[in-house]
Amino acid sequence: MSVVQATLIGMTITTLPINKGGDTMHLLITLLFTVLVMIAQANAQSDNTEPQKVASESIVTLRKLVNEQNYKAMGFESPDEVSTVALGEPIRVFLVRLDQLREYQPGSDPNKLLIDGDKIIYPFTVKEQVRSSVVVEKINEAWNATNFGGPHLIKILANIRKNTSDSTGLPISSYFAVQVAALNLYFVGHRTDNELMLTPLLDDPGFEFKAGRTMPAKDVFSAILPSAREHNGLPR
Repeated sequence: MSVVQATLIGMTITTLPINKGGDTMHLLITLLFTVLVMIAQANAQSDNTEPQKVASESIVTLRKLVNEQNYKAMGFESPDEVSTVALGEPIRVFLVRLDQLREYQPGSDPNKLLIDGDKIIYPFTVKEQVRSSVVVEKINEAWNATNFGGPHLIKILANIRKNTSDSTGLPISSYFAVQVAALNLYFVGHRTDNELMLTPLLDDPGFEFKAGRTMPAKDVFSAILPSAREHNGLPR
C-alpha cells in the first residue's frame, strides 16, 4: 500500500491510503475534486471578505464627507449621526443587459439573464435605522468604494427586502438587487423553491408593477420584453 499526500498553502488535507491493486485512479480523482472544492471555497470567502473590508474602511471617508451643508442630502438627520454609523446587511447587485433581454423567450429560464455586476451596496445605519449607503465595486480585480449617499434608493431597497423577508421567512442575506438600467427598473430578488422571484421597488403602471408586490421573474421579463425590443438604447 502507498500513500498520496497533498499540501496546499494554508490548508491541510488528510492523507489517503491507496491500494496498488486498482483503486488508485478513483482515489486520485476524489482527492483532486476535494482540492478544487476547497480552493473554490477559499476564493469565495476571499471575495466576500475584500468588499466588506473596503466598506468598513469607507466609514472613515464618510465622516470626512458629511458636513453641515450636505448631511440631509446624504440621508442623515444631523451631522453628528455619522459618528455612530455602522454597516448594515449588504445587497449584491445583479444586472440585466438590454441586448440579452431583447433575446429573452417567454417561459425560458430567467436566471440566465442575471449577470453578477461585481457591485455591492452597503447600508449605513444609525441605531439600526438605514440612513445612507456606500457602493463597493470590483474594478480591475480590486474592490473600491465608488459612490456615497443614495439614501432614497437604499431605504427603499432595505424596506422592501425586510418586508419580503418577513413575509417569506427567508433570511435577509438571501436577498439581492436586480437592475435593468436601460429601462430604469430596480427589483429586490430572491428564490423560492428554485424559482426566481422579483419585487418592484416602485409602482410602474406601464408594466402593471406594484411596489412591494412580488412576481415570478419570468412574468416580469415577459412584461418588459416589448419595451426592451423597442428601446433605442438610451436611459429611460
